[in-house]
Amino acid sequence: AGTIQSLYPQVSDKLQAVEGEANDAEIQAIRKNLNDLLDLAKTGTTEGLPPQSDKLKSSFVKVYLKRG
Repeated sequence: AGTIQSLYPQVSDKLQAVEGEANDAEIQAIRKNLNDLLDLAKTGTTEGLPPQSDKLKSSFVKVYLKRG
């Protein structure tokens, strides 16, 4: 949980750059999944972290496969 909280600002900044170029539903899904992961980390809901991490990873992969 602590690692997620410490890495979030860096990841968020990089995602903001992408959002400046394209902010469609797929990019918004990444943002939502990232923010949900942070919320779980902040509340200490560690059992929810692996499934939410999988959702975030899946949303990244979908965008990567579609856009390269």
